[in-house]
Amino acid sequence: MINRKFAFIFLSSLTLAACAKTPSEPNASSQKQANQKVTDPNLQSEIHELVERTKKNMVNIQGGSFIMGDFGTITKELEKTAPDSVAVTNPKGNVETPPYNSYVGYSSDKDNKPPHKVVLDSFKMTNNKITLQDYLIYLKATNQVQPDYLEDYPKEIFHKLPAGANWYNAQKYCQWLGNQMGQKMDLPTEAQWEYAARNRGQYLLYATNDGTMKNGVNIASYEQLKTNSVKYGYNNYGHLPILGKVSPNPLGIYDMVTNNTEWVRDWYSENYYAESPVKNPQGPKDGTEKVLRSSFPQGGDNAAGGDGMNIYRQKAPPSAMFKEHGNTIDGSQDTAFRCIN
Repeated sequence: MINRKFAFIFLSSLTLAACAKTPSEPNASSQKQANQKVTDPNLQSEIHELVERTKKNMVNIQGGSFIMGDFGTITKELEKTAPDSVAVTNPKGNVETPPYNSYVGYSSDKDNKPPHKVVLDSFKMTNNKITLQDYLIYLKATNQVQPDYLEDYPKEIFHKLPAGANWYNAQKYCQWLGNQMGQKMDLPTEAQWEYAARNRGQYLLYATNDGTMKNGVNIASYEQLKTNSVKYGYNNYGHLPILGKVSPNPLGIYDMVTNNTEWVRDWYSENYYAESPVKNPQGPKDGTEKVLRSSFPQGGDNAAGGDGMNIYRQKAPPSAMFKEHGNTIDGSQDTAFRCIN
């Protein structure tokens, strides 16, 4: 059985070239490209449309407190430390009822425990993963090469597909976009991502329209995914990750359950939850891997089993480069992202 935390590596190894064309780490040249002035009027128009589209698609998320992590192991005492959390003040919005004082929880993983109190400032988040169409505008504006995987996808739906990028390029996109909009933008922190996925921290296991998993209704089924792949002639291993096919979560945010994993800002540490600060946690100071949330395209019957849950954590090198059977594999096609400000 494939370890789902590395499932996207397996998928990539079957579909991607051995070497990436895009840079894996930031350098002076790429920074200079990001700051250069665009003079092409057609490209200027594309950037303007991207900015306006992004402004329209930003979701305001009111800050507050919540219990982050596997809330299946929450205690009454811990819950009392966040009396103003929406999970406490609006219990009707909770789908799950924690058993309290359980050592098992909803997940067998150790890295999403212990549950802990977090307080976040308000922020805005893009209502979906950044699309391939928008990412290509950024690459063009900064004179970077297009990714190899473009040939795998039908061009007519670039606006419906998630962009694939390594962590460095994902963050640079958000920062570049923020510069175009005259505001600071970045990848979300892991805490911001989970807070948004759980409708401001309610006891919800799935970021669907109602917090439940209804296969083929509020999450795509295997048959629906297969139909989409056949429709667009997608013959690679896995499914075509078409965005916006099901309803968003209550905050109006789409595709947080599947359609490719998402980079967040934090470095990964298995034990970070035991030492996380309460106010606006940023993750460990350093590390070798970055946190990923969400999951690869899969039917609801499969996603419900673990990696489709809001509390599930994954990890990968920020370069998204892996060694497998003596080859260097670029896994960035399967790692998406969204931005916040």
